[in-house]
Amino acid sequence: MIKIVRYTSEKKQEWNTFIDNSKNGTFLFNRDFMDYHNDRFNDFSLMIYRKGKLMSCLPANVVSNEIYSHQGLTYGGFVFNNKMRLSIAEEVLDATIIFYKSQQIKNLYIKQIPAIYYTHPSNEMDYWLWHRGAEIYRKDTTLAVDLKSDIVFSTRKKRNLKKALSKSYYTKKNENFDEFWNLVLTPNLMRKYKVLPVHSLSEIKLLKGKFENEIVQCNVYDVSGEIVAGTTLFIKNSSVHAQYISSNDEGANNGALDYLFMYLLNEFKEKEFTFFDFGICNEKEGKEINYSLVEYKEGFGASTHIHEFYKLKL
Repeated sequence: MIKIVRYTSEKKQEWNTFIDNSKNGTFLFNRDFMDYHNDRFNDFSLMIYRKGKLMSCLPANVVSNEIYSHQGLTYGGFVFNNKMRLSIAEEVLDATIIFYKSQQIKNLYIKQIPAIYYTHPSNEMDYWLWHRGAEIYRKDTTLAVDLKSDIVFSTRKKRNLKKALSKSYYTKKNENFDEFWNLVLTPNLMRKYKVLPVHSLSEIKLLKGKFENEIVQCNVYDVSGEIVAGTTLFIKNSSVHAQYISSNDEGANNGALDYLFMYLLNEFKEKEFTFFDFGICNEKEGKEINYSLVEYKEGFGASTHIHEFYKLKL
């Protein structure tokens, strides 16, 4: 009744069409996004059929004899169609376990898709993973603003907004990523953490070309037209994720990012989006919390959502 096949490029269109119509998938699972860095990962994604109909996709890669859902993505897990039922999800998981065992796989690691990105409730696999003895080995806290509720900004955010307005800053959506990457983001990350952005400038340009409406760059400029801050947004269904956030010293001292996010939160609220996700505040694989980041994001009215990681011994 259940048939499992390993993804190949010949099934790209079928895979992408399924993701577009799923109840818990986002554009991160589109093969044009997943495969931009396919040279770094040994793909072992699955397509799971029931009675000849595609019911689920599992974006995944393999390392030695362990499967990860997918290490090149922020999150992963089983993507389901809109007709998925609890009993069918059980069949999907059990068939997946049997299939991976036949491939001599020892462990399956699942980074669950955060519920704020679902188009319909989809916690079937959370139950069956627990039922089959999966261990929750990590939890991350992601801070998101509920755009369906009243947004309450902290007093500090309001003060910083006045600072930014006194400087006559203005915001602009920009198709050109060069100035944010070269003048703000990369220098900041190198100075503070000695790291580069996860996506290189050429990679983010490539992805923007494939996902024009889903990847948006928003910058803040001073009166002379010089960039002082910016954010790169990933728009996933009815939710928005701030993938990159950065400002230079001038912007940081004059509330440029606070001004930018207060503007964006009101804009997306008016457009009837559901959540604005500021991202995680964890370090050391979820075991520690960066409280200054938490305070910063909570100042915009953001609340905590949990991002769970499962390990299932096969």
